[in-house]
Amino acid sequence: MTQDGWLAAATGRPLVARRYFGAWLVLLATLPLGLYRYYTSPDIGLLTWRVGESTSGAYMGINYHVYHVAAQRVLAGEPFYGVAPDTATGNFVYLYPPVTVTGFLPFGSLDWTTGYLVFTFLSLCGALAATVVVVRYVESLGTPLGWLDLALVFGLFALSIHVSATVYFGNINVLLGLAFAAGFWALRQDRECAAGTAFGIAALFKLFPALVGLWLLRDRRWEATAAAIGTGVAGLLAGIALFGVDTTVHFFRTVVPNRSDSAAFVGGLPADGPFYVTVQRPLSHLLWGLWPGAPYPLLPASAALVCGATLAVFYRRIETERDRLMAIFATVVVTLVAVPSFRLYAPLLFLPLVALLYTWTDGAGRRLFLAGGLLFSVVARPRHVLTASEFLGPLEAPVAAAGRVVTIQLLAYGVMLAACGWHLHSGENIHRQ
Repeated sequence: MTQDGWLAAATGRPLVARRYFGAWLVLLATLPLGLYRYYTSPDIGLLTWRVGESTSGAYMGINYHVYHVAAQRVLAGEPFYGVAPDTATGNFVYLYPPVTVTGFLPFGSLDWTTGYLVFTFLSLCGALAATVVVVRYVESLGTPLGWLDLALVFGLFALSIHVSATVYFGNINVLLGLAFAAGFWALRQDRECAAGTAFGIAALFKLFPALVGLWLLRDRRWEATAAAIGTGVAGLLAGIALFGVDTTVHFFRTVVPNRSDSAAFVGGLPADGPFYVTVQRPLSHLLWGLWPGAPYPLLPASAALVCGATLAVFYRRIETERDRLMAIFATVVVTLVAVPSFRLYAPLLFLPLVALLYTWTDGAGRRLFLAGGLLFSVVARPRHVLTASEFLGPLEAPVAAAGRVVTIQLLAYGVMLAACGWHLHSGENIHRQ
């Protein structure tokens, strides 16, 4: 018996179930830059764990430190919005609805560096749980996976370029990825209340994940929709009960408007501006290029129009599991790009991305999707694209022009959506699976 045979006999799962070269290539592509970031980050250096030593305001564990300070202020009976950990981190303050701070209260008795290490461990446990959920989802579609596939999916959630900064800063994005994966898995099992609750919890923290409700409505998941809304409303009411009406009013009147960063988009979001992955970036250049005096509300309105048209392509006809997966994928992409959001929210997309990588195995559309998946792991900031374009000779002008108006990750999303659209509306999809 081969080593693979012994492994399968002992665990019930072989090392390699099938050869998924395309999926392996895309998942492997996420790891080198992620591992490099872990290796070279100024406060980690070869994982020496020098937590919180930088004076730049963006030190290791800074996001968790914000959560920790907010929790300590709650325990002390003090206001927790608008308070940074120290004077060097004035831009880092608590940004989530009031009730969410209760999730960090158990850490209040620890010093913040110990709390950060515990929170990092919990995030890695979340990555492992999300891996199990994604693997079960893929295998429920009739696609067997081996231990190699599990390792690559876990690497995506724990080590990839899409999560390295989340772990480094101590953010909650890996856990939000788990919530989305659990929500979609619960939908597949027709556990609608559990699905809606998972999506509702994710939306309570970052707000924009509530856009996944568009899929719940399209799929006529009324119980899930009600559960998601109920979770959100219950969370807001709990915040009022625990912290008073004034705290919740302050959150919606002061904290939420400041998160939109609307002024940065007027006239076109510059290449050295915030690293947002959003359709509003190219639209801002188009809108104010055509109409220099355009009022700002036209920008989110135009983004809603573009995103709505995109979803219409995928929502019009859903007959197969692949159609459904592509519609889910499109929904999460729209959730990520309709509003100004950061590339670090990519874990929300991991379940439909991985499912498509493993279950879509043929056609030109598939090859285009793989190309988009590879591009997805190129996370250069627009200003870095402009710098790199100077060394591209005759390609400098078009690359620089593109770099001024669009991020590479947004382009990757566009390529993958185009691949899915091509498959749905071309001869490839005559024999629907």
